[in-house]
Amino acid sequence: MLRTRLQSAAILVPLALAAVWFGPPWITIVVGLAGLAMSWKWGRLSAARPFGPRGMLVTVAVLVAVGAAAGGRFPLALVVG
Repeated sequence: MLRTRLQSAAILVPLALAAVWFGPPWITIVVGLAGLAMSWKWGRLSAARPFGPRGMLVTVAVLVAVGAAAGGRFPLALVVG
């Protein structure tokens, strides 16, 4: 398990650093993809089915929050997220 986590970190850390280095829109894309992955995982953990309505709702909320924050609408991002 530790080996898998280290391999994952070896790939994801440079990706995150590159996104921060190059800035928008790359950081927004990486944050959006990370949010999608996390909401998909949460949807699988919290429902009997692989990806139910709860997971879809959380995924849409994450995308709206990331899009609002990227567009400078931080109060909307805070309310949705």
